[in-house]
Amino acid sequence: MQRRLAIPVLTIALVITAFLGIREHLLRRQVEIQAENQYQRAFQELSYHLDGIEAETAKALVASSPKGRMQTFSDIWRHASAAQANIGQLPLLTVPLTKTEQFIGRLGAFTYSLAVKNAQGQPITASEWATLRDLHRQAKFMSTTVGKMQASFMNEGSRWNDIQRAMAATSAERPGAPRKPRINPATKSLKMLEDGMRRFPDPDFAGNIPPEKISPRGLTGPVITETRAIEIARRFIGPERTEGKQFTVTRVVTDPRSYRVTVADPGGGGGDQGASMRVDISEKGGHVIWMLDDRRANVSKLSLDRATEIGTAFLESRGFKNMRPIDRDQYQNVAIITYVFEQDGVLIYPDAIKLRIALDNGAILGFEGSGYITFHRARVLPMPALTMNEARAMVSPRLDITSARLAVILDDLGREKLCYEFRGRLDTEEFRVYIDAVTGQEEKIERITPRRVEVT
Repeated sequence: MQRRLAIPVLTIALVITAFLGIREHLLRRQVEIQAENQYQRAFQELSYHLDGIEAETAKALVASSPKGRMQTFSDIWRHASAAQANIGQLPLLTVPLTKTEQFIGRLGAFTYSLAVKNAQGQPITASEWATLRDLHRQAKFMSTTVGKMQASFMNEGSRWNDIQRAMAATSAERPGAPRKPRINPATKSLKMLEDGMRRFPDPDFAGNIPPEKISPRGLTGPVITETRAIEIARRFIGPERTEGKQFTVTRVVTDPRSYRVTVADPGGGGGDQGASMRVDISEKGGHVIWMLDDRRANVSKLSLDRATEIGTAFLESRGFKNMRPIDRDQYQNVAIITYVFEQDGVLIYPDAIKLRIALDNGAILGFEGSGYITFHRARVLPMPALTMNEARAMVSPRLDITSARLAVILDDLGREKLCYEFRGRLDTEEFRVYIDAVTGQEEKIERITPRRVEVT
């Protein structure tokens, strides 16, 4: 009896197993097809936008009218932005196109700056035309290489999923082990593209794109030791919150080089009571770059106004003088407040510090001071060439202005500009408009998001 029952039971089990296996295979196959379609679409669009970059840079070199130049510069910037997005959608983990992506990003930023100059009626210099000519040569190489790769894909029926698997298999091989030859035309073409882009000399972008690396001007003082870093962390967090805690120090090799001091209960622990705090302190000068406390605030007892007062007092006690709150937000019982340095009544927006303050007890849960460290220094501010009323006349009449003040901001090229800041409303939305106090140019427009509360 049992044997007679066992046969149909086993048969049913085998049928179910086979059904589940086939179903899983079909689902996996469907996912692969969807991914392949996305990869193919991204690659075709990449080829289209690279062709567009090459064509528009060629047109820009011969455009003579401001209208013609504006059109080509804008189209180059548009194609460059789209090409960067397409590259990000391709499976290129083991063949990163770092130089290619860098070139596209720089090209977009450069032509955007030329479009701005053109709109302001400023002439394009001989040096900038020479740079654009160099960029066209690189764009032509890039477009031609990817075009050949696309043709090869179509002729050979190559698939990105197969390329991805081949790349993953190659990268997973044990170092030192004999490698099997895996000649993949697509991988070879990608490497040829990247190697070719590296052979081109770097164009002269001086003054036309933001600097990729800004040396922190606020990093002053001698190099400190790990022991000194612990002392700074203890004093910054506060002795009442670090008493009986265990300190560990690791080095952070990113720029700027720093010590990461972790403060936790001895032996670890769990929950909020065992939450740890981390502080990054620069090796040079011992400046606190950022701090984060993992503790959760489970209730809101303090108002945003009270949290702002606590934050201001905290910054004062840590040596950050003349800091003024400008923006406030509240999220999960935590106040997020941005402060900027104020000099002679002028807000210096680059010198910014952001605090996270617990609304249950007012503890400082987060500190982010990289902007302050990067830009803060003694400044000699220029005298405004325009009066407040003259600058106000340059703001759109559709904006109902509610406040105005002087401020220093960063323009698109990372340069500091003294501006008149006008805050106003259009229907139900709020905006900030910045008018250069020296030239009268409209430098920037910001929309104040509904969650943010501006401090006036």
